[in-house]
Amino acid sequence: WRALVFARQGKWPDAVDAFRTVEGALGTLPLELQRIVLKEAMRAAIEVGDFTSAVRRLNDFKIIGLSPEIEPSISVLSGRIAEAVGRSHDALAAYRFAAASNDRPAAAQGRLRESALRYSLGESNKADYVAELENLAVAWRGDETEVEAFQTLARLYTEQDNYRETFHVMRVALTAYPNSPLTRNIQS
Repeated sequence: WRALVFARQGKWPDAVDAFRTVEGALGTLPLELQRIVLKEAMRAAIEVGDFTSAVRRLNDFKIIGLSPEIEPSISVLSGRIAEAVGRSHDALAAYRFAAASNDRPAAAQGRLRESALRYSLGESNKADYVAELENLAVAWRGDETEVEAFQTLARLYTEQDNYRETFHVMRVALTAYPNSPLTRNIQS
């Protein structure tokens, strides 16, 4: 339970360490709890850059199976793994699957990551990327996806010397998420 709490609080290194200590007990949990724990362990591994552990957790899902409820979230995470190891087209496919799902948080995250990857691959220009992020920031409220969109928008506005919009985005992010590390990054 401690590992889950660390993961939900965004304390990724602590979560990874805690998940390592309970690997043996994972099989004793009910199947739905195993899926939740594996998903959080996979995310924690990705956040600290331990892609070997993240792939191992993804393979664990092949053994216990995916429930339809968490499949879009796992798709986003598998896209992040694919992107990290240089398989951009696999990552795009995973993000598109999540973006097309009915799971709204995973769909928002999928759209955010798909837009960023298409921009980095040169498949979209800066104006289109900014427009996609602005639409996402307006349409999706309430979690780290919004803060990530704000962080990227602030960076892009600064690159365009559009400081008024940069400060507006920063002010909104600081008001909505004052304790988020991503918000502090925007401020910096």
